[in-house]
Amino acid sequence: MSLKHSGVTNTPTKPAQKRAKNVKIDIVTTDVDGTLLSSDQKLTDRTVKAIELAHQAGVQVILATGKAPGPWLAKTLPKLPGKTPKVYQQGLLMYDEDDKEIYRGDLDQQLCREIVAFAAHQNVTLSGYSTDRVFCIKTNEQTDRLIFYGEPTPESMGPWDPVISQYPIQKFLLMDSLERIDEIRPQVQQQFGDRIHLTVAIKGMLEILPMGASKGAGVARMLKNIGASADGLMALGDGENDVQMFELAALGVAMGNAVPELLAVADECVSSNDDEGVAEAIERFVLAPRGIKF
Repeated sequence: MSLKHSGVTNTPTKPAQKRAKNVKIDIVTTDVDGTLLSSDQKLTDRTVKAIELAHQAGVQVILATGKAPGPWLAKTLPKLPGKTPKVYQQGLLMYDEDDKEIYRGDLDQQLCREIVAFAAHQNVTLSGYSTDRVFCIKTNEQTDRLIFYGEPTPESMGPWDPVISQYPIQKFLLMDSLERIDEIRPQVQQQFGDRIHLTVAIKGMLEILPMGASKGAGVARMLKNIGASADGLMALGDGENDVQMFELAALGVAMGNAVPELLAVADECVSSNDDEGVAEAIERFVLAPRGIKF
């Protein structure tokens, strides 16, 4: 049985022996929060150096995140060498290396209205992502959590119906305590069934995506756009939302802080994001096999 699109974890589809030990990594796709960045949202010098050396060796780096384009980019992107394709919002918004939008996937308007009604009935905070903006009825301590991660500052918009009519919504976040989100997740799945895909990137934030959407699907689409395959792809991540990306990759490397769902499908595990796990992974699986000193 495979990992269902509902986000409910079953036995992973990735074969235990999928990893080819001698695969030459020529593309690296990395998650951002909990992976590329430390817990205090920093990009370390060692990580930058590892990425730069990989870039000099002709290795393409792709950012793949659940985040929207926001203030975090100004602190991160200038430190990365070369031009970087970007997979945002779990693959629902994608820009090529020249920052041209190449894909956007939106939720159906009627489905959006049903999700709004569900959130109101459950009395949980709802935030909606529309390209580089985040909407809510009224900001509160839950929506303010997004600011720490450098997301677009949530905007109080009042009633949802005019917003849904005017702006395309790619995904929603149901936001509350971890316990409350765990409690309502089965109810969300039961009510909306195969019309949605659920995932979690940050605890206490349940992401509602269009069915079939995932970070893995986004990376696959990006690879097709740049004319590459997943045969030489190394994926780096820490969250449930990275599972499909790991299943796509030739080598999936989990950070030491990764959740159990991701560790179950990972080929390798390195240090945590706070101990520069991304740098370690690039050094071990990209630079060392090429004989590059670091």
